Amino acid sequence: MSGALTPGERRLVTRARGRGRIALVIGLACFLLGGAYSLWAVERLRATPIAEEVRAPDRPVARLAALVEPRLAHLAAIDATTALERALLRDLRDQVDLSGRALLLTLRLLIGSVLVTVGLALVAGAVAQRPLLSLIARRLPLTPDG
Repeated sequence: MSGALTPGERRLVTRARGRGRIALVIGLACFLLGGAYSLWAVERLRATPIAEEVRAPDRPVARLAALVEPRLAHLAAIDATTALERALLRDLRDQVDLSGRALLLTLRLLIGSVLVTVGLALVAGAVAQRPLLSLIARRLPLTPDG
């Protein structure tokens, strides 16, 4: 073994460097999308009642809001007669609404954290590979008889 790269090995190093750039871009995109999705999820928890979640842009996740709708419909059908019953019913509706929103928040934060983690892993791998691949390409000359 002469320590020099054959043309095939040089192509392999060049392709690995190109894939590293792609992994870096995809990793940054995943990281930013995951962070933005998580922030959006927290904002929706604060500002959006569970009844309006079914129209959220993340349809597969938002469909889980339908699990709470029968409970809310049942509570809406109850006729409270006294002030105490009305207050208790209002509190119960609020608790059902909050539990539904917490369910969606948990799932959305899980999805966001997976995206952030995948993004960080891709970025870390690309950043770690880059100096090594550059060193290999610089230090080992191309063999003329390869």
